[in-house]
Amino acid sequence: MKRYYWLKLKDDFFTQKAIKKLRRIAGGDTFTIIYLKMMLIAMKSDGKIYFEGIESNFYEELALELDEEEENVNLTIRYLLTHKLIEESENEYFIPESVNNTGSETDSAERVRRLRQKTLQCNDKVLQSNSDVTTSNEDVTKCNVEKRREEKELDIRVDNKLIFESYTQNIELIKTLKSFIEFRKSIKSKMTDHAINLLLKNLDKLTESDQEKIEILNQSIINGYKGIFPLKNNNVKIFEKNKKVIQHYKNVNQEVTDEEFEEMLKLAKEIEEG
Repeated sequence: MKRYYWLKLKDDFFTQKAIKKLRRIAGGDTFTIIYLKMMLIAMKSDGKIYFEGIESNFYEELALELDEEEENVNLTIRYLLTHKLIEESENEYFIPESVNNTGSETDSAERVRRLRQKTLQCNDKVLQSNSDVTTSNEDVTKCNVEKRREEKELDIRVDNKLIFESYTQNIELIKTLKSFIEFRKSIKSKMTDHAINLLLKNLDKLTESDQEKIEILNQSIINGYKGIFPLKNNNVKIFEKNKKVIQHYKNVNQEVTDEEFEEMLKLAKEIEEG
């Protein structure tokens, strides 16, 4: 899902004492621009700028990224630290104002705007109905049906998003869950909220590992399964693990013969295969 960001400046930004003092320093307007550029970089990472070790120190690396003079960036950082406009920790700087002044929205917001636009179009058609009642009523009915369908789909997406985000913070797992829901939809087998909650409970029963949950979901998508099942190669993994344990036992206990060792492996495999 795309997310768009923008930097909002409060109306008192340039009248803050720290900013007014910064601008009065020789080269202060340049330092102010550098500060704003830093906020633009930090707004996509929760107000943080990270030192990645490309240059020998942070201000040289930041100067490279901002396309500014190293000395100007160095002086700006020192001033911002002194006046607590940024905070320093290991390999990162935090800019509180970047968090406070950042606006963002997902592409779902665009869908909402489109929906509102369709509503306005519907209303316009109602106003035109006086001149052509029959045609207008047909248009309004069609428009209202389409509007209700889009509203329902939008509500479903929002509800699913809330369910998934309350279930896990793993972005990759959330994406795979959405892919599974879309897969079910593509085979004419849409999932209700109750079905989704049952799916999540079953996932938890099968494994605690997020990575294995992703593999389980992908296994169902690839094979066209409506439900979820244990990974097909689980028995192989378990057998290989048991094989290592048995091999270790043989190494420690020299009295175990090769025939006995092979018999133990055979028994372990039979147990895992049920």
